[in-house]
Amino acid sequence: MKSTRYFTYIFVSVWKVMVFFTSMLLIELLTVGKMDNIFLFFQPGFGDHKVNLTEIISNKFAQLDIPGAGRLTETETISSWPNTAIYLCVIQSFAAFLCFGLGKFACKICIQVCYENESIITAQGGRLVHLFF
Repeated sequence: MKSTRYFTYIFVSVWKVMVFFTSMLLIELLTVGKMDNIFLFFQPGFGDHKVNLTEIISNKFAQLDIPGAGRLTETETISSWPNTAIYLCVIQSFAAFLCFGLGKFACKICIQVCYENESIITAQGGRLVHLFF
């Protein structure tokens, strides 16, 4: 295979997936204390399960969830729709493919906008700042 940008993107995308998954496991370990919840609740997450909805009063005096502070007012339990995660993945895949196709079409008929050499001068804190795009 010849060395092109698209050939490099094959490895960059795999690297990004591995970094994202590793950071997800690390955050789960640091916040919950164990990582097996991700794997134990994977299959039940695609089925019908109960979801708790809690109404929260938003005011400046009840910012912390302290027992007796009155911030959490009402809890309701609803049932989830089965296979919602799969439906969302299919919708996301079609939307990404549509954006890819339309972007490729825009490049073919030369209607894309290029902002390489444009710059903006703004006033920030009494001084001028030159921003390049």
